[in-house]
Amino acid sequence: MRDIDILPLLHIMPAGCVLFDDNGIIQSVNNSLSHLLEYPSQELIGKHIEYIFTVSSRILYQTQVYPSFKLNEKVDEVALSLKSKQGKTIPVLFYCNRTVVEEKIRNVCIIVSAWERQKQMTEISEAKRVQQIVKENETLKKLKEELEIHEQQLDRQIFLLLERNQEHVQLNKVLSHDLQEQIRKIGVFSDLLQSTDELRNNSESKSHLQKIQKSVLKLQNLIRSLQLFVHLDSIEERLTQLKVEDIIKEAKKEAINGTGFNDFILEVGEISSFEGRSYQMKLLFTELFKNAIQNRNPDNRLAIHIESLLIEENMYLANNKRYRYTEHIRIKISDNGDGFENQYSSYIFGLFNKLNTKTDRVGLGLALVKHIVSYHYGTITATSEVGKGSSFIIVLPILQPK
Repeated sequence: MRDIDILPLLHIMPAGCVLFDDNGIIQSVNNSLSHLLEYPSQELIGKHIEYIFTVSSRILYQTQVYPSFKLNEKVDEVALSLKSKQGKTIPVLFYCNRTVVEEKIRNVCIIVSAWERQKQMTEISEAKRVQQIVKENETLKKLKEELEIHEQQLDRQIFLLLERNQEHVQLNKVLSHDLQEQIRKIGVFSDLLQSTDELRNNSESKSHLQKIQKSVLKLQNLIRSLQLFVHLDSIEERLTQLKVEDIIKEAKKEAINGTGFNDFILEVGEISSFEGRSYQMKLLFTELFKNAIQNRNPDNRLAIHIESLLIEENMYLANNKRYRYTEHIRIKISDNGDGFENQYSSYIFGLFNKLNTKTDRVGLGLALVKHIVSYHYGTITATSEVGKGSSFIIVLPILQPK
């Protein structure tokens, strides 16, 4: 059978077929392609092959398909789009071969409609979209459940805090009135007893009464300290941009008045302003100065040095799975006092914890400092070396969380 005998078969084949020369001019179009494009064959013959493409497919044909076709003399399954006479876009697959017919180069292309393939791809895409929505819904549902659990935990914590606050109010009442009154009466009656002639000349009884009075003073100091600790959270004090240098000066005066000791050097470096509560910060520095004075080395003149540095720190303090870094200030307060063993660096911040049990001090100063730092969403750590002094490092947000 000669090649020419199969030409009529091209017109009835169920796929489009187009024949064009190396200049891109269409030589022949079969009936299937004419029907697909809604053009009579004669209207397409003599047109450039790009005439039947959409704009995007023309660009693809010029830049990728035709250069590859000339180089490899064939193209297999390239997805393009045709434009019908009515302007309808038709997705197709192109298969082309270059051949020589009667000593002339001919490009023979089979064009297969890709409606079904496009439909399948659309269905696959839709299925993936639905699957993604389901997955997102499951994630959203899980997040919603976690949020509800966290809300319940937060509600319980708020409830406990409210209860503790009420307990603090009641405890403060007991400390400020009921207990103070009983201790005052003990002091009054011991003074009366000491003034009587019978006990004034009795040295043993007088010694006992002096011990009672000394214990009364210690109890009064203890109660005042406890009252301050409990009452601190309930003090209404607004946040302001602090003038730290002024606060340190006032704290120094308070520490001198409280201890009766003023023979020390205080060196203060440049400290950036940050947001806080002025009264509480003055109390913080006062207690740190008093701690340095009370634990000074008798062989050296006490020197206290304060310096600061701006750093980026994670604002999440309790949740170690969340991170958000914001600007903080790192304040370091160092002294050349007695120092202590580093194993006690956490112990010293506990209520009534003191390393020197022979002193009359209450042991609430550093606990109060830690309480103030926590109230400002900060952290405090201590390092020390026996005989060389101690350093307290406080890290606070520049702006307090709203």
